Order: sequence, then structure tokens, then C-alpha cells
Amino acid sequence: MNHIQNEYIPTGRLRVGKKSPRKFQAILGTCLGLALYDPKRKAGGLIHILLPSPLENTDFQSSTPEKYASTGIVKFHIKYNIK
Repeated sequence: MNHIQNEYIPTGRLRVGKKSPRKFQAILGTCLGLALYDPKRKAGGLIHILLPSPLENTDFQSSTPEKYASTGIVKFHIKYNIK
């Protein structure tokens, strides 16, 4: 019997996995969650997005692109290896 590991994805983070069975979960209020699963590769992922894009007049923190849809979805596709 396989044990399925639960992994909480906090706001502004993403996870991709295919090594072992696991369930990604996020608590969504006004955020957006985007989940992908490929049954052929048995790989899946989840991104927990906070805002559509960084504000124009603020210093964009490049260390947290997952926080924004405009930058996080691109990073999610790259990490998930979507072509």
C-alpha cells in the first residue's frame, strides 16, 4: 500500500513532482490556484498565485515570481517542462 504524502503550497509558491505519490493542496481565498497533471509522465504540479502582476511603481522582487500570474505561470511551465 502506497502512502500519499500531503504537501501544503503556501501563497506565492509552486511545486512540481513525479518521484512519489503526493497530493498538493493550497488554501485559496482570493488567490488563484493552477494545477496540472500528466498521466503519461505521472507528473503534476500546483502554483498558488496571489496577484495578476507586480505593481509598476514598486520594486519587483525577482525572488518571488510565483506570487504573480504574469511571471509565475511562465516559471511553472518551465519547471513542469511544458513545450
